[in-house]
Amino acid sequence: MYWYEHETVEICNAVVDLCNKLEEDHSGRIRANYEFMRMYGNRNYTSASGGFTRGNQSDLRRDPNIMRLNVAQSQVDTISSKIGRNKPRPLYLTRQGDYTLRRKAKRLGDSMEGLFMEQKLYDLMPRVFSDACIMDLGVLKVFRDGDKIKSERIISNHLFWDMDEALYAEPRSLFQKAEMHKAALISMFPEKSQQIESSAVQDSYSSGLDDELQMSSVYEGWHLPTSVESDDGRHVICLDGVTLLDEHWNYDNFPFVFVRWSNAPLGFSGISLVEQLEPVQREINSLLIRIQQSMALMSSPYFFVPIGSKVSPNHLRNAPGTILMYAGAQPPVSYVPQAMSGEVYNHLDRLLQRAYEISGISELSATGKKPSGLDSGVALRIYSDIETERHMLTAQRYETAFMACAAWFMDLAEDIIEDSGSFTVRAMRKK
Repeated sequence: MYWYEHETVEICNAVVDLCNKLEEDHSGRIRANYEFMRMYGNRNYTSASGGFTRGNQSDLRRDPNIMRLNVAQSQVDTISSKIGRNKPRPLYLTRQGDYTLRRKAKRLGDSMEGLFMEQKLYDLMPRVFSDACIMDLGVLKVFRDGDKIKSERIISNHLFWDMDEALYAEPRSLFQKAEMHKAALISMFPEKSQQIESSAVQDSYSSGLDDELQMSSVYEGWHLPTSVESDDGRHVICLDGVTLLDEHWNYDNFPFVFVRWSNAPLGFSGISLVEQLEPVQREINSLLIRIQQSMALMSSPYFFVPIGSKVSPNHLRNAPGTILMYAGAQPPVSYVPQAMSGEVYNHLDRLLQRAYEISGISELSATGKKPSGLDSGVALRIYSDIETERHMLTAQRYETAFMACAAWFMDLAEDIIEDSGSFTVRAMRKK
């Protein structure tokens, strides 16, 4: 029996068991995402589970393997600034429509733009795009809260699906696991207050701690309808042993908007920019560690003092204008060895150049430094056009995400109007 075929009383156990199993299946993906986050932010993300624990959050800034020259962070911030400055908005057009219909279409576009501003979508989506550059997916969740529409950023490590089912296409079932305070759950589901109070707290917390630490693991699952005629779509929110919400799911999509830096050949998740830069970033870091060690070891001068010259070692200091008295025909000789070969520094420069070539981000955009050989304005324009064409598909995926948000806003607004009779939004009026 599939999880969505269980009765309301039993479905919570089916969802929790399946979600925990899928979390184990996704453990490799989760660890990789935390490693990419550590590489980008120089913070010690070490949790292998879907969420953080109280202990490891206090050690985020104590990463012994800090990136000495963080090329990945520089390039992610650069491309996020270039793509995120765009502000797409839907434009509704009519086909052979009269003045009244065209006016309605224009007002609908203004209302949707106002809804974008109300949801702070132009602030959220650049962060979601940055997530896609760092991890396998950037995720924005769109949902209904009473008579209002809400949008929030989700970390992809909190989402699970059947990888075999999603090998060639999108999965039919999707699960989200999150930690929520019991007080928040009681305000959302007051009729389940007793079951929520008696439910277990998250593993990283103890039931004897203060009230502000009473966090519970909340499981949410969606199953899309198998066909247009079928009625097997389902949406469930539950705790371990408690079903908080069980309703039909009539939509053809999950309530998420997904953004990917690059599409993977197989599977539902994508390929991040940090994942593409990981080999080069690690080699750069390893090379800089060797240079640092060599500089500390070999950059200090050595003094060769003949035996019997009667030169005191205390006189060999770094003060300018020091006079050394010696006896004998041979004076002391200082020797400063070369810390590293010039080929090492050339190799470091080549690695930095390869990193920009892999991502398609120009050195001019990332550092503001004009590449050598580009002296004319025409050459600089062509150089910029090449970079723009390289990221054309990425920009299209970013714009498509806004259109997906608009489609969800429209569907949820229709449901609110059907239930309450009206839906208010502050439209953006232009003179």
